[in-house]
Amino acid sequence: FYMFETVCRDIRRWLDKGRDVPRVSVNFSRKHLIDPDLLGHILEIINRYELRRKYLEVELTETTTDVEFNNLNRIVTGLHREGIFTSVDDFGNGYSSLNLIRSIPWDVVTIDRSLLPTDGMKEDDITSRLYKHVVSMANDIGLECVTEGVETLNQVHLLQDNECPIAQGFYFSKPLPSEEFEKLLRGEPFADKLS
Repeated sequence: FYMFETVCRDIRRWLDKGRDVPRVSVNFSRKHLIDPDLLGHILEIINRYELRRKYLEVELTETTTDVEFNNLNRIVTGLHREGIFTSVDDFGNGYSSLNLIRSIPWDVVTIDRSLLPTDGMKEDDITSRLYKHVVSMANDIGLECVTEGVETLNQVHLLQDNECPIAQGFYFSKPLPSEEFEKLLRGEPFADKLS
């Protein structure tokens, strides 16, 4: 909640300065799923900073038990109803079921780096084929697709070839303090990375 509130405070500050603000995602852990008023806590923070929901995305990881699944479904459905983007984080990292993305109204699927082919991997390698089909499936069912762990230009091209529009990884930037991220918002560094 501290991190979520910090993000909301920063977004409010950026908006007050007239900046174009992208959607910012914040991870919540499985521990949060047992909170019966998690949705209420999230909404209270958003409302305190008078933010439109389009600026926020809540990332939740895959679950392993029926109880966790039911809590996850309740929370994501509530967030979705409130217009808050939701993301299933690290998809493909655990022993997950495709039922997770069939049954819960996600907006975004974040593909775990373990499914991203490494440089030099052939197209017929099982990882390459899995990645291609997971991205295709996400696109086909209308989920925004993000791939984690992108570290090389070859991987950027692989994402482009497979129509995955969003990359997350060290190729573009390591995790940044807020002041450095604000430089990105102003368009200062990293302008030539996709060339």
